Amino acid sequence: MMLLFIATTHVCLMVPPSHDAPVSAPSGPGLPGVGTPLPKRPKPTPEEERITALHKAAFEGDLCTVKAILTDHPKLVDRPPVFRSGGKDVPDLSTALHGAAVKGDVDIVRFLLKKGANPNAKMDQGYTPLHYAVSSGSSEVVRLLLENKADPNARGWQGWRPLHRAAANGQTEIALLLVKAGASLEARTDDIPAKPIRFLNPDTPPQFIPASPGRTAAQIARDGKREKLAKILTR
Repeated sequence: MMLLFIATTHVCLMVPPSHDAPVSAPSGPGLPGVGTPLPKRPKPTPEEERITALHKAAFEGDLCTVKAILTDHPKLVDRPPVFRSGGKDVPDLSTALHGAAVKGDVDIVRFLLKKGANPNAKMDQGYTPLHYAVSSGSSEVVRLLLENKADPNARGWQGWRPLHRAAANGQTEIALLLVKAGASLEARTDDIPAKPIRFLNPDTPPQFIPASPGRTAAQIARDGKREKLAKILTR
């Protein structure tokens, strides 16, 4: 089946992947039901196919298809794709904006925001499009998201904020954009340092106490031997 998305000024042709390929159980001695077909994955609904096409287009930089789908189906802008796990539908919580941000695609990010995409949408580990924009290294996408009220202090996995990622990557320009937008210099990650214990006093018998958990952006920059950036991020 071919899906033809038609907008006012855009015509995009897409051939969705087939979901009807037969699947058989693994073969081998002693395996029950050898050679019997496994249950087919339920055929995606037209809406699920549109969502999948939207995410694929956003990630691959296909602005034409993104525009065509959202022109006719604007409510899909923040819809996550759904995959099957254990016979159940499981959303992965990513949005098309996450996909465009990680690729640093300014044009698609701008269009998605114009269509109402949530700049603070969180995936299952808490990552927002801003986290991904920082990872992409695109200061222009970072600036665009911040101008559209993306939270510079959003917590991702183990408490990592966008500024922590910029510090780890040595991205001075992006770090300054985040700080200007209100990113906290004092915020710490939740991960435990590599050496979680230390001597209480080097002149006395060993006494170990837990080290302070987590690191600030300045500490992350310093650990990566990025001293100039560490100084900028130190109050």
